[in-house]
Amino acid sequence: MLNDRDRDAFFKTMVDEISNEVFLINPDSATITYSNKALMKNLQYDKQRLFEFHWNAIFKDDHKDFAEEQFQEVISSNKDSVRFQANLLRNDESYYPAQIQFRSVHQNGNMFVVGIAQDLSQEKRSHDLLEREKQTTRELQLNIKYKSTFFAHLSHEMRTTLNSVLLLSEILAENREANLSEEQLKYSSTIHNSTNSMLSLLNEVLDMSKIESGQMSMRPEFVEIYDFCKEMERLFQPVASEKGIKFEFIYDLKESIPFKTDQMRLEQVLKNLISNALKFTPKGTVQLRVFQPNDDPSSRQVYFQVKDTGIGISEDQQKHIFESYRQAEGPNIEKQFGGTGLGLAITNEIVTLLGGDISVESTLGKGSTFTAKLPQDSSEAILKNATAGKVKLSTAPAKGDRIPQPLKTKQEKINGTVLLVDDSETHNMALSEFLNFKVEHCITADSAKNAFEVLNKKPVSCIILDMYLPDASGKEVLKKLKNDNKYSDIPVIIYSGKTISQEEEQELETLADAIIQKNVMSYKLLLSKITGVLRKANEPLG
Repeated sequence: MLNDRDRDAFFKTMVDEISNEVFLINPDSATITYSNKALMKNLQYDKQRLFEFHWNAIFKDDHKDFAEEQFQEVISSNKDSVRFQANLLRNDESYYPAQIQFRSVHQNGNMFVVGIAQDLSQEKRSHDLLEREKQTTRELQLNIKYKSTFFAHLSHEMRTTLNSVLLLSEILAENREANLSEEQLKYSSTIHNSTNSMLSLLNEVLDMSKIESGQMSMRPEFVEIYDFCKEMERLFQPVASEKGIKFEFIYDLKESIPFKTDQMRLEQVLKNLISNALKFTPKGTVQLRVFQPNDDPSSRQVYFQVKDTGIGISEDQQKHIFESYRQAEGPNIEKQFGGTGLGLAITNEIVTLLGGDISVESTLGKGSTFTAKLPQDSSEAILKNATAGKVKLSTAPAKGDRIPQPLKTKQEKINGTVLLVDDSETHNMALSEFLNFKVEHCITADSAKNAFEVLNKKPVSCIILDMYLPDASGKEVLKKLKNDNKYSDIPVIIYSGKTISQEEEQELETLADAIIQKNVMSYKLLLSKITGVLRKANEPLG
């Protein structure tokens, strides 16, 4: 058994060794009469000096009154103990946050107040760090939002402007009045091709931005491979013929197989590969072949192969061909063929996101063969990548993204009135000029207000609606049209340069008849959609 003296020494030693700061206040003298080592170390006082001050001298000036209130709560016997947070003041005038408890104790008829303080500096640092991280995250999310908004506006403005140039150069190339010289036709063709290139470059940059941020939307759907590839052939045959190149489509599947993928992304992959093949093939052949490995119908993969007899790629360049911003290198190649160096990188990323892979075989001076190997069903890969935040999963049915058919320039006008709603005067003028040669009537409106004024005065067969208007969004206009019995049956085609989010796209697809982005060849797809709508409207009932 310990005697009283030994017991007191034992408890004093134990209190001295704990990390919390412990001190004893005598209410009569208002001084600290005992302090453990932790308090003296943190406050940077020696014991004698600490005992000379009023006990509240250890509190930061703006916390003294509050600490005094808590102290009075205890000594007035209102409470046995109180807990509070305050800043403790060091000898060098610095301070630190602490969690403090005052508890009253009685000994030999005298009252004392025990103070126990826990240094919260680390907790405060951790809390401040967490708050800074949260603030950084909020700022980053805000910056991403601003960036997305900026790119949406940039995309819209540039696509609208470039589309206007495409349309006007197309009209010039048609030479409707037969009054242009060969040289002038050549100029219009150059303008058209250059604008096409600019629009392609813009789309590549925006697509890579989507991929890097996980914002590229994908939807698995069944695709009839033969029909799909025949449309690709019909699209590129005129381009190949114009260059004097033979274009071949070889269908080597032994039997028709169910094939599920994202049709729009597959189209993007093949367009990129075929366009590259045509660009880098001065003469000879470009071939699109579809087959299964080892001609095995039970294989779970389908190979899409694009082969050319072009300039080829060196072994060293093949190692980096699918890297972003890497282009074919060689004398005058970059100068002659241009590009961002993103096309094949985007193609590779899309194929990977679809659960496949892509390879290249090439011999310099003899040609190249690119093979995209895709699973028969990409649903699992798309879902997995969506779960990982690499893509946006879209479950809405596909609308308006089929490959446009090559159009003949001379067509009979189709009965019907088309209303163009776009705030760009230039684009309205260009598109109406283009459509006036194809449809009976074309009316323009540069705002939602003007559009409804037209609708109240004249019967309209089809509405072409932009997403950016000065007085309302395209979505607001679309909802108003569909909620009003006077207009709800009028077909509406969204035709916009705006980059549309997956969520917005799903909502729009329930209301619009088609969604088309202002893009390379998109005005021809638009005309194809308008033609279909007007012909359907002109069909006799019954």
